[in-house]
Amino acid sequence: MKEQCFARFLKAIYGLKQASRVWNETFDDFMCSIEFQASGFDPCLYINIIKNCVLVLVYVDNVLVTGSSLELIARTKNDLKIRFEMNDSASFLNGADGSVTMCQRRYVDDIFKRFGMDDCKAIASPVDMSSRLVSSDATTKVSAPFREAVGTLMHLTTATRPDIAYAVSYVS
Repeated sequence: MKEQCFARFLKAIYGLKQASRVWNETFDDFMCSIEFQASGFDPCLYINIIKNCVLVLVYVDNVLVTGSSLELIARTKNDLKIRFEMNDSASFLNGADGSVTMCQRRYVDDIFKRFGMDDCKAIASPVDMSSRLVSSDATTKVSAPFREAVGTLMHLTTATRPDIAYAVSYVS
């Protein structure tokens, strides 16, 4: 009769259905041990704000580290390298290298057309920081969709144009 041998692995084997859960638990335990907290909104985002801010974002087995200083980022990366076998590909994440750029020029042009402002001249800043709005004593009211325009611009501000935030909040 043949002798049977069994082995019990104390870690997950790559490719098994429980491997990703074990990886996540291991990573979570380690991040908590170096004083990071998982975000309440996204459990894959770890935050450390003891002195300054360091954010660690996990996507499958990719890790993105960013923060308020290069020293803190380097220290966090070093802690991760000590515990996990990893390489630092700096500007390469999830198969993409370089940067992501968003442009809403067409959307802005559509806004101008919708509110009859497509003939306006371009300026460097949408409002002078020292200007003040004053109440008008005119008896006739202008029927213009101010609320709709401000709401549309607020959406643009939060999406891709933070440079117009002051002007939009000022007229709202």
